[in-house]
Amino acid sequence: VSKCYKPLRIDHSDFGLPISGVQPEGAVFAPNTGYISDPMLAVQNMKYAAESVRTNGNKNANFLFGRQVVEINQKNGKVCGVALADGDYISCNVVLNAAGPYSAQLNNLAFLDSNINDMKFETRPLRQEVAYCNGPEGIDMDKDGFISIDLDTGCYFRPEVGNKLLIGGCKWGIYTYLCAFHLITMSFMLTESSIVF
Repeated sequence: VSKCYKPLRIDHSDFGLPISGVQPEGAVFAPNTGYISDPMLAVQNMKYAAESVRTNGNKNANFLFGRQVVEINQKNGKVCGVALADGDYISCNVVLNAAGPYSAQLNNLAFLDSNINDMKFETRPLRQEVAYCNGPEGIDMDKDGFISIDLDTGCYFRPEVGNKLLIGGCKWGIYTYLCAFHLITMSFMLTESSIVF
């Protein structure tokens, strides 16, 4: 999309107008994909799924909350248990890392030797500001909203709970104006409110 629009300041008279004769080359539409906007809900869904798996009537997953893992033990390259800060030890064959932005710290416990760590990326807590706006009039964002991402510009928008629209990018104010410009029916007013992740 960025190849179809001139990089202009927001106050320029041609801002948001496509370059004459230039059309986007294509896009990807994947209607059966999605996201969960609440990280706790994603973890809760994994918990319910794990608890629902039973062997001979016995649960295969147990959860201990508010307990700190201090060591992940391995034998022959496979997990065999975890040690907790209170001295308890849990034997297990699988550890599910659901530590969110702190998951890299848990990975480091599992892979003390960084040469054998097969994780190709690391996570870290990140503060990101996004615009939080009302959705376009006449569109039920909760039911019919979709995620749109322009990888050329780094701009994205997606539906948010409550028939809202969440807009993000490198400079969220500019992208909010750009999205509003293209979503003509959007009841738009840029306010001081934003969400910080």
